Amino acid sequence: MSGVIKLHLAVEDSVLYPALARGGARLARMSQAYQNEMRGIVADYMEFAGRWNLASRLAAAPEQFRADANRVLRTVYERIRREDAEFYPAIEAGSHMSA
Repeated sequence: MSGVIKLHLAVEDSVLYPALARGGARLARMSQAYQNEMRGIVADYMEFAGRWNLASRLAAAPEQFRADANRVLRTVYERIRREDAEFYPAIEAGSHMSA
């Protein structure tokens, strides 16, 4: 799962955000804010993934794992929902305006 997340983020950082930075002031500001926020989410996720990367750690503290997983994955889920509701529609609207 961490590999897929890293690949997704690399594409966003190397393709999506740079393209949006050239797409007008509103999209540039919005993409910078989303990119900055994502850095914190990624750091939190990577810490979680490193902490719980062994089955023995899960077995030793299943309730702590569950609590950590719920917290981290809730943050990712909420971010995805905001992207779907706010960010991607703004990108779509911006692409129609510049076409």
